[in-house]
Amino acid sequence: MRPVVLAASVLAALSSILLYGCSGSSTPRAQTGSSTTVGASNSTSTSNSNNESPSTTTTAVAPDLSCALAPVSEVNSSLGLNVDSPSSQMNGSVTVCTYSGTPGPVIVRFQSGEDPSTFAAGKQSFAQNGETTDDVAGIGDGAYSSTSGSGQAQTNTLVVLKGTIELLVTAPVTLDDVSALVRQILPSI
Repeated sequence: MRPVVLAASVLAALSSILLYGCSGSSTPRAQTGSSTTVGASNSTSTSNSNNESPSTTTTAVAPDLSCALAPVSEVNSSLGLNVDSPSSQMNGSVTVCTYSGTPGPVIVRFQSGEDPSTFAAGKQSFAQNGETTDDVAGIGDGAYSSTSGSGQAQTNTLVVLKGTIELLVTAPVTLDDVSALVRQILPSI
């Protein structure tokens, strides 16, 4: 297959993913705070003038949903590719990391503020764009995959919900390779 046709096929498949990813849901979401220490928590102690013991309130700190969660070295080793460092696009609760390379781009997208109903709506948007999906068991709180194209122009997408974070990875490699990258990223979110 000619490289121009391959690139056009990959870009067509990714356009619906990026359109969905950057538009988010129709309801506004609050922006979550972030910290460079993933999985940490903030604790505050308060005491009162009655000589009572201080009380401690612990709140979870949202992970920093940046491309640093998917370093280029990890993307290359998991997918067996040689892509460049990502360009990052942030749009509210969505961060899209695009890694350029051959045979085509790799997309890693993080979206915060998700729940099972918005996750299901995202899955439905694939069907509305004529792309079939298959449920994937044993990863995150829910997952589905989609394959577009065929042969050397095939692109696989895996979308996973973990808590209130949705992770989407699209790459011109096998679904097993995409799954390996997802499993590398998930512990950090």
